[in-house]
Amino acid sequence: MTAPLTSHATIQIGAMRSDGQLSLNEQGLSFKPASKSLSLGALKIALSEVSQVELCLAKGAGFMPISEQAMRVTLNTGKQYEFVLAEQESWVIAINNLLN
Repeated sequence: MTAPLTSHATIQIGAMRSDGQLSLNEQGLSFKPASKSLSLGALKIALSEVSQVELCLAKGAGFMPISEQAMRVTLNTGKQYEFVLAEQESWVIAINNLLN
């Protein structure tokens, strides 16, 4: 990986969503919410914690598919985070390249 990736993104955990900025570097992923008033807060995920990254459907209200522009990050613990963002295929490839 030559340069870190950064993109506007929406994190989705169940029915909760938060807009912000997603970044990837050789250590891992970080998400910084645009609004400090939301309860989701900032998130840092070390690459050593990631077991799988895949494309997924973004869902409205946590269950209704609304977009194909999303990726799911699954941790070794089974916890999952979904991010809605542009060029999600490039993100999945970049993360998988760092994992391998």
